[in-house]
Amino acid sequence: MADNAGLRTAVILLDVEFDLSRRHCLRIRIVKIRLLTLATAALLLGCGPASNKATPEKPFISAADLGEQARLSNAQNLALPEFAEANIERGGQLFGQCRGCHGVDDGGMNLLGPNLYGVFRHKAGGNDKFGYTQALSTARFYWTPQALDGWLLNPSRFLPGNAMSFMGILNPDDRRDLIAWLLTVTASPEAESANN
Repeated sequence: MADNAGLRTAVILLDVEFDLSRRHCLRIRIVKIRLLTLATAALLLGCGPASNKATPEKPFISAADLGEQARLSNAQNLALPEFAEANIERGGQLFGQCRGCHGVDDGGMNLLGPNLYGVFRHKAGGNDKFGYTQALSTARFYWTPQALDGWLLNPSRFLPGNAMSFMGILNPDDRRDLIAWLLTVTASPEAESANN
């Protein structure tokens, strides 16, 4: 009987050892799967986008890079070749991401950001009814399509020190469409007829 009890103990110990060994192998497999998943994710993130539509086709520009600015009317800007293929309706849809902070109505109130009606051809930080950061209050550029393109690409790189918490729009067609829409809806008759 003693041999039988010893045999049973040995079988139980082997079974426990085998069970522990299987659990250990299972843990190793889980760790390997997790590592492979992380490695795959890292590789995919490192590859970048499949097309260049999501990346800027030109380097970032800053307000200091603008130089002499041509201050054309909204209609003159819309007639420029860069807006020939603009999808104005799509630009209005893209403005949905701006609507929470900016209005575009004549006489409309400022929200978290300034109202954009009549913004083109005006000095940056020039809406006297809005409290700008020092960076915008002392900026030395005018809102033109080129300036707005740089701003929309990356506001913090375009004008360091501004308070606009917006990551930017990388797709140049999206920026073009949005700017074309803004040129259409923010044209004040006074600004359009002014000679500058």
